[in-house]
Amino acid sequence: MKSTKSLLWIRRLLGLASVPIPPHVFALDATSVSYGHFPRTATGLELGEFHRVELNPETFTAGLIGGAVQEERSLRQGFDELLSRMSAAVTEAALVLPDSWLRITFAETAELPRTAVAREEILRWKLKRLVPFRVDDLRLQSMEVEVLAGQEEPKRLLLAFAVESLLGHLEATFSAYGIRLGLVSNVSLSLLQAVWERIGSDDLIAVVSVDEEGYALAFARAGRPVLHRYKANGTGRNGADASKALRELKLTGAFLAERLPAAELKAVHLFAPEALEPQWTGWLEEGLGVEVRLATELADWVHDEGALDPRGLLPLMGAACTRV
Repeated sequence: MKSTKSLLWIRRLLGLASVPIPPHVFALDATSVSYGHFPRTATGLELGEFHRVELNPETFTAGLIGGAVQEERSLRQGFDELLSRMSAAVTEAALVLPDSWLRITFAETAELPRTAVAREEILRWKLKRLVPFRVDDLRLQSMEVEVLAGQEEPKRLLLAFAVESLLGHLEATFSAYGIRLGLVSNVSLSLLQAVWERIGSDDLIAVVSVDEEGYALAFARAGRPVLHRYKANGTGRNGADASKALRELKLTGAFLAERLPAAELKAVHLFAPEALEPQWTGWLEEGLGVEVRLATELADWVHDEGALDPRGLLPLMGAACTRV
């Protein structure tokens, strides 16, 4: 059944409005659930507290676009332990999911119908032509974004989608604990927000987020997304395939040069496990021809004298930067 629910984050992405969200952010993936509290001070966001709880490896099943909750008891045990560590009860929060669970693509379009039903029908038809998933099982949201050079249609949309059954289950779980999710984002877009909040540039900015399931390339200009690519199974215990990664990076660079000719990309921000940083730095420098900056360069946001790895904190902090 098609869902009319919104992916709440999409209309509130990257500073498109003016009211900051509550300073409470959760992150969830197949292996852990985390919580961060980021109070806003006169000098910006600060880290109030951070907790992480490992989940049973059998909690979620594997899937092409996120799995399903397989062990409800294990998920609840993880939440129980996490909430027991928190200093205060939370009623409103944001949630950050892996890029493999919440996907992004773009589509060109003519003027869309005004009615929600007709609009969603067209968007699902467009999405069906772009992705190898059963679109009727997905929750879908769109946002109009910057038009690129050489478009055939007059408008361009960012399409965000995720498995409806998984999102609904997670929303119900948070609701059972009295927590309303006011924003849902993914790792790479949250990292884009963190970088944009930190450097405050209207130039083209980019982040590359790498984990064991794949990697995401995300680009924004003036704080608004212009390109996003996710490659599953592009990395793992044995590392990514160099030739495939370099080919994708060079294709991405060529696309940007052709479709955003006036935009200059000066650097890319790499968020990867420490062991993978050297190889990805080399690939990015060769594939995109720009300077690579590491996540640890933003570590001054984390006022804990190095006790916590900023790689795990920055997606949560990026989500907390978002204004709604």
